[in-house]
Amino acid sequence: YNYEALRDELAGHGYRFFSHSDTEVLLKAYHHWGDRFVEQLHGMFAFAITERDSGRALLGRDRLGIKPMYLTSDAHRIRFASTLPALVAGGGVDTRIDPVALHHYLTFHSVVPAPLTILRGVRKLPPASLLAIEPDGTQTETTYWSPEFTRREDRADWTENDWEDAVLEALRTAVRRRLVADVPVGCLLSGGLDSSLIVGLLAEAGQTGLRTFSIGFESVGGVRGDEF
Repeated sequence: YNYEALRDELAGHGYRFFSHSDTEVLLKAYHHWGDRFVEQLHGMFAFAITERDSGRALLGRDRLGIKPMYLTSDAHRIRFASTLPALVAGGGVDTRIDPVALHHYLTFHSVVPAPLTILRGVRKLPPASLLAIEPDGTQTETTYWSPEFTRREDRADWTENDWEDAVLEALRTAVRRRLVADVPVGCLLSGGLDSSLIVGLLAEAGQTGLRTFSIGFESVGGVRGDEF
């Protein structure tokens, strides 16, 4: 979401831009900061960068793993895609169900934690991870971010109102960042408080012509689908 600010910063370092694409910003940020450029990025992303001259490749995923990155490999190659079916369509994938992944799927309400997927032959790059692939085939996976759970000393005496103000400001910042888009901004109203709050903050931020969407379900067997 902050590619425009990064573009301005990189321009100050002498980089020239020939498009308005966030992808161009990402490539030049990698050239300037190296692998640590991901620490400058705000928002959701997944990418694969290949250095033409060295043959080195770098795959990365955003901090919370919002954007997917699926991987499959053998002794001679590694393949990646943003969807699992894309890898399966390419053939050469062990499509047997992973029993551990199935256990997680049923236990965690349809969630399979990374690096597992429901298939034995495919794995996910974990959130906040980088996978560097060297020309000789050596692979190095690193985690570039993890949440902090320590109490900050400067907040030790905060009151309930202080925490409410901090949470509200964090929400406002998150909403403002997501207004940066090259397509119309919309919002799914799920019937809960969180989506209604987001729409309210969008209006507060000056967003006009906002499109909202809701999903309804037919009742079956005397059970009202909309309640779920």
